[in-house]
Amino acid sequence: MDVDLIKPAQHEPVVLSEVREYLKIETEQEDALLLGLISAARRACETYIGRFLIAQEWCLTLNDFPEKGCDIPFSPVMEITKIKTMGEDAFEEVPRNYYYLDKSSLMPRVAFENGRNMPEVKTFHGGIKIYFKVGFGEDWNAVPEDIRQGILYWISAVYEHREGGKIEMFRKSEMLWAAYRMVKL
Repeated sequence: MDVDLIKPAQHEPVVLSEVREYLKIETEQEDALLLGLISAARRACETYIGRFLIAQEWCLTLNDFPEKGCDIPFSPVMEITKIKTMGEDAFEEVPRNYYYLDKSSLMPRVAFENGRNMPEVKTFHGGIKIYFKVGFGEDWNAVPEDIRQGILYWISAVYEHREGGKIEMFRKSEMLWAAYRMVKL
């Protein structure tokens, strides 16, 4: 199994003007720093909750397709954009009516429609490519407000304690993000 980023997030879960207002900064002198903190806060949140916030596109490459479907290793999955399998000479797109996105369990999965099977793959290595989009939505409007507030608090904590701080300063962010955290048992 291989997973490749096809298209990264085009937006952040909070915008620069919102961060400036939250920190009570009236000038643009520290915009580069703030933009870096916004990106770092998004990554910290995504790592903590185990989910992607803003839409991005990925490709999962498999050698074979499990009979009962295939788990998508990321969440939340917005859609399966296409599936391709290696034919005789090139990859061929699988018709959309062969599969669907099953979101009924914690881990989203690609499942087959009744009576459908994945077309035969003509190679043993990397012959199946599943393209999918993950994230809560296309931009900050789709991100839950408590996640956004946790990101603003994270940025504030780092901004105000740039010389170093204690791990406790991130606890408030984690408390706001905790309801969205995927926990492995």
